[in-house]
Amino acid sequence: MHRKLVNLNSYLTVCGNLIAQKLNMPIINKWSDANYIVLSEAVMQETKIYISKNTLKRVFGKLKTKESYHPQITTLNALAIFVGYLNWNEFKSSEVASLHGARKTLTSWFTNPEGIFGNQVTKPFIFILLLVMLLVMVIVLLWH
Repeated sequence: MHRKLVNLNSYLTVCGNLIAQKLNMPIINKWSDANYIVLSEAVMQETKIYISKNTLKRVFGKLKTKESYHPQITTLNALAIFVGYLNWNEFKSSEVASLHGARKTLTSWFTNPEGIFGNQVTKPFIFILLLVMLLVMVIVLLWH
């Protein structure tokens, strides 16, 4: 059961990244109420399925619930359709979702590292980390 929730959250993260990209908005965890209103209206216009801003906030973790939140399949289908899939199952089974998720997770880490480490991450830390990674790559290339 817990593993399914992790997978659902992973898929929702990928879906949220695709939505933010489609709407040319910041990453979804930086959204304000106005962004959720825009998404609600855009989903309604494109899919003819209404999802309230509060439901969208629950789906993407902005609005916390007492118990773990499991969106209705209609909501998930509408979000999948909005990002270009036939339904939620097609979105989940697509290689694009898993590949895009891995790439976007790495990209969002470099653009928003505090999402992983908290607010303690500084630009010098990222610079040093990148330098170490570069050094490791050079060593590996010279070793072969």
